[in-house]
Amino acid sequence: MIMKLVVIIVLLGIVGAALSQSTAMDLFTGFLPVSLTEGTLTTKVLVSFAALIGTYLLLSWFLSPIYFGRSLLSVNKELKNPESYKKKMDEYSKLFDEKKEGLDEAKIEERNKEYMPMVNTFYDLVTDVYEWAWGESFHFGPRHRRETLPQSLARHEHFMAHTLGLRPVMRVADVGCGIGGPMREIARFSGATIVGINNNGYQINRATQHNKTAGLDHITEFVKTDFLHIPVKDGEFDAAYAIEATCHAPDKVVSYREIMRIIKPGGLFGCYEWVMTDKYDPTNKEHNKHKHDIEEGDALGDIPHWKVVNDAVKEAGLELIEYRDLGVPTPQNPVGWWVGFSPSFSLSGFKLTKPGRLMTYVFVVLIELLHIAPKGTSKMHRTLIRAADGLNAGGSKQIFSPCFYFKARKPLNAK
Repeated sequence: MIMKLVVIIVLLGIVGAALSQSTAMDLFTGFLPVSLTEGTLTTKVLVSFAALIGTYLLLSWFLSPIYFGRSLLSVNKELKNPESYKKKMDEYSKLFDEKKEGLDEAKIEERNKEYMPMVNTFYDLVTDVYEWAWGESFHFGPRHRRETLPQSLARHEHFMAHTLGLRPVMRVADVGCGIGGPMREIARFSGATIVGINNNGYQINRATQHNKTAGLDHITEFVKTDFLHIPVKDGEFDAAYAIEATCHAPDKVVSYREIMRIIKPGGLFGCYEWVMTDKYDPTNKEHNKHKHDIEEGDALGDIPHWKVVNDAVKEAGLELIEYRDLGVPTPQNPVGWWVGFSPSFSLSGFKLTKPGRLMTYVFVVLIELLHIAPKGTSKMHRTLIRAADGLNAGGSKQIFSPCFYFKARKPLNAK
C-alpha cells in the first residue's frame, strides 16, 4: 500500500512538472537513451510513465522475498524458541514422509490418527504467513474477471449466508473459523450471531482481536474444541456452516454427525469441502504427486472423492438437499480459483516463478542462518511451495477442487 502511494505521488509530481515544462522531466529521463526521449513533451511524459511502472514492477519483485521474510518474523509467539519451531516442523514433516508416486495407506492412517496435533502444529507454523499473503479469509472461491480476490471471497461467503437464510435472530456455528475472516463477513452481511469453533488457540486470539477491531465482538463468540467433540448441548444452533475446514476431519461421517447434533431439527448445514474430482485417476503417478503435495502443504490426512463426501453426509443422517462443484470455471466466473498460484512475471505471480522462488528461498535461508528466523523456516517455505504447486496443478488439470458445495438439513424427527 505504501509503495503504491509513493508511485502515485511521484506520477502526479512528474505530470505536474511536465505541464509546467520544468527541468524535472529532463532530469528523470536523463538516464534513458536519447532516442527514447527526443520529441514532444507528450512523448517524454509517456516514456516517464513507462519507466516508473517498470521501476515499480522491479521493486515489487525484488521486495517480495523481503515481505515474505518479514511475515516469518512475526510467527506465533509460542514458537519464538528456535528449537521449538524446528521440532514442530520436523514432527509435522514426518507424517508426510512417503513416496509421492503412490498412495501410502499407512501414512494416511497415521495422519488421520494424529489429525489434532498435526493440524494444530500446522496452523501454529503458518497462520501469520497465511494472513500476510492471503488475508483474513483462508479459502478459495469462484471469481469474475472484474473482481479482486477479496471481493470474490466475500461473495463466496455471502452466498453461504444467503443459501442458509441467515438473519439477525439466528445463532450460527462457524465450524473451523480460522482467524475469523468469513465469520466477520457473514456477521456483517446477515446480522446473525456467529460462534466460531476452532481448536487452535493462537487463531482464536487473532480472531478475537480482529473481531474487536471490526466492532463485531458483540455478535461473535468462540468455542475452543475440535470438530468431532463439540461441547455444546443438542440443538444449540439454528444453522451451521464450514468453509473449507472439515477437510481436516479424519472421519467425515463422525464430523458431519456431530455438526448435525448441534443444530436444531430442520436446521441447515452448508459446507465447502475439498475433494478429488472425476478427472482424478488414483493410478496416475502425477495425479498422486499433486494430491500428496496438497495434503502435505495443507495438513490433510486424505482428500476424498466428492462422491465419498455425499455418502458421508447421508450416512451421518443428514438430508442432502443440493450439491455442486463451484470450483469449475463458468462464463459467469471464468477465473480459476488456482490462478493465484500460477507463476507469471506479474506483481502477484513473480514470486512463484523460478527466479522469484530462488530469491525468496535465498533470503529465507539467510535470515535462518543469521538466527533472525527460527530453524525450520526454510523447510516450511519448501513445504508451502510444494503446496502451491499441487494446488495450481490440481486446479488447472481439474482433478481437485476446494469449492465442492453442499447443503443439507437435519431431519425434523432427528434427536
